[in-house]
Amino acid sequence: SLVGSEMCIRDRPIDIPEDRKSQWDQAASYFGEWQQLVNDGQFDAAAAVAAAAADDMNKLLADVVGSVYPGYPPAAIAHNRAAVALFKSGKSEEALEQFNEAIAISKASLGGRHVDTLVQRANSAEVNVQMGKFREAIEAFDTALPILSEQDLPAVRMEFYYLRYGTALAREHRIFDARLAFSESLRLAVARYGERSIEVAFMASGFAEAMDKAGHRADATRQLTRSLDIYRQLTDPEHPDMLRTLNRMSAYCNGSDQFEAARQYAQEAVDIQREMDDPAVFQLASSLNNLGLALARLHEFEKAEIALADAERLMTEAVGVYSFYVSFPVKNRGILAMERGDTSQAGELFHTALKLRLAQKAHSHPSIGRLKALLGQVAVTTGDSAAAHKFYTEAVQIQGESLGIDHPDTRVNLSLIHISEPT
Repeated sequence: SLVGSEMCIRDRPIDIPEDRKSQWDQAASYFGEWQQLVNDGQFDAAAAVAAAAADDMNKLLADVVGSVYPGYPPAAIAHNRAAVALFKSGKSEEALEQFNEAIAISKASLGGRHVDTLVQRANSAEVNVQMGKFREAIEAFDTALPILSEQDLPAVRMEFYYLRYGTALAREHRIFDARLAFSESLRLAVARYGERSIEVAFMASGFAEAMDKAGHRADATRQLTRSLDIYRQLTDPEHPDMLRTLNRMSAYCNGSDQFEAARQYAQEAVDIQREMDDPAVFQLASSLNNLGLALARLHEFEKAEIALADAERLMTEAVGVYSFYVSFPVKNRGILAMERGDTSQAGELFHTALKLRLAQKAHSHPSIGRLKALLGQVAVTTGDSAAAHKFYTEAVQIQGESLGIDHPDTRVNLSLIHISEPT
């Protein structure tokens, strides 16, 4: 769904000498092989085929013209297809390079404001969003979307562009603009696919995810509820998107202190997966983790302990004992210990979770800031104001960098710095 729009090329004629036409035809005939490789999931091979075709076209045209030819639209299509395959194989940097080649060719041969050039800019912006380069993405979308929106381009899925645009804006804390972009994404999706469609559920889910990361949980919960309602109508209970959405609803409710609702969503997900012949281990572990946290907050300690032990066991089975993801049930076991009043065990578990995260994530990752804040809470409970002040200060530094100073988590910890400051 990421890069869903190929260029709407209208061929520009050029005279290929008779003795070179077979060479040209061979270079231009790569599409069938590329499509088959993509269909088979052989994305690296597909990218190599398309990139080689683009290079052959450009070299041939340079020879025909007698100088270094600045570009030709079919070669830009080949670069675009190489980029699509590279992104599908997880090679974002290389995909971006291929998109930039396509942009350069299309700009040279068709002009910077041509529809095809702008589609390539929007495609590259989508990759930038996935790579966390939000400002670069916004700049490209700001250039491309106003002109593309005025065109009748049924082959170009504008709703996906606006979804990624909204995501970038939300991550840069331009919330008003993000809501406008997301609203346009949903409007276009409803117009194309219908109000009750999987595509609209996907758009609402993307809206929710971006707003949650920006700290606007009311927006996130409202949109994810919309998404869940559609999945309930259109999919079976065991559908992966249904289960993922239940897990996210549970996580959102836990994050908003709606623990009874969190328990209900998580329990529903667990019950569905327990009835499946072969549930996805990671997904079930996530459901049990959410359930355990909700039960801990509701002081149903024995049930919480069982759920979190199962979550940690299954997560370890799915991704390995030293994985970042194992830190989540470990952290929640720490919260369970805090709720029971065992601050010593809580501190040990939070430190264990912190080591797991530091081993695999940058020290500025927001999840590390959250653990620092939990360690600050332990220090406050034990009366160690100096340690509490240190942990809360570190949490604010990390979250201010990764989430922004106006994010709710950052603001809460900022207030706790002053409360915990040693006298």
